[in-house]
Amino acid sequence: MTVYLANRLPSKEELASGNGLPKEARSPCFRCLYPVPPAANTVQGCSEAGVFGVVPGIIGTMQAAEVIKLITGIGTVHSGRLFILDMERNLTRTVTLRNPRSDCAACGEKTKLTQDSIPSMNYVEFCGAPDHDKAPSVNLQRFRNRITVQELDRWRKSNTPHMMIDLRPEVEVELCRLKPCLYFPFKILLRDSVISQIYTELKENLEKSSKRPFPIVLLCHRGNKSRVGALQLASAICSFQNRQSQADLLTAGDEVANTVETNTPEFVVCDVAGGLAAWASEIDPEFPSY
Repeated sequence: MTVYLANRLPSKEELASGNGLPKEARSPCFRCLYPVPPAANTVQGCSEAGVFGVVPGIIGTMQAAEVIKLITGIGTVHSGRLFILDMERNLTRTVTLRNPRSDCAACGEKTKLTQDSIPSMNYVEFCGAPDHDKAPSVNLQRFRNRITVQELDRWRKSNTPHMMIDLRPEVEVELCRLKPCLYFPFKILLRDSVISQIYTELKENLEKSSKRPFPIVLLCHRGNKSRVGALQLASAICSFQNRQSQADLLTAGDEVANTVETNTPEFVVCDVAGGLAAWASEIDPEFPSY
């Protein structure tokens, strides 16, 4: 959305965008190339897709070099061309762009964009995406066994018996984690082998602790997947206890979650509101935030 905003008015000033494309009279602007933004659900932001850390620095340095060349008039700028950098394979490629569109909303001959019309245009609505790159916290469903990061912090400091399971992908777990904790990505949580490991760990904790119901605490990045996982895991453990078949276990989804009591006399499955993002912002400022 930032690039669309930067191209909102026809201008004689050059724009060195993230792909090294300066905007000049003889070059197409971003709106020439992409007059309509892609559907919001087809594009991932940096917080979802991740960023190869060195790439923004390399591209930013190249943008600065383009600006210096434009100011000083030395060298050859990437006017009308798109420079593509593939760091994974150490390849570069330059593509010649088409001519500017005569009907472009930003730089076309009949553009209706003016300084006065900008405030009335909703670019958040136009792009179909939020004006930031943070994934929103989604209220997926009501679930009574939800604890706050403050409660989890008190449990940890007072050594209250509990068992934690991190549902994030491996790459996120390697970045930061709370210990001690089991690690099972959300997508494999209901596998028979995973439920077996969790149940074995649960039985060991039940033998060591008299706390009933014994808390199983699920963690994720922002507290959304852990909420769904809490309902599913409670049902799956109940199914495992009842010695149901593997097929019954793997299909223990929303229907079972709605019919099987999520609390048992021995254990309760909880999730943490806000997840590790809330832990970083409210409990431990030194915990990595991503």
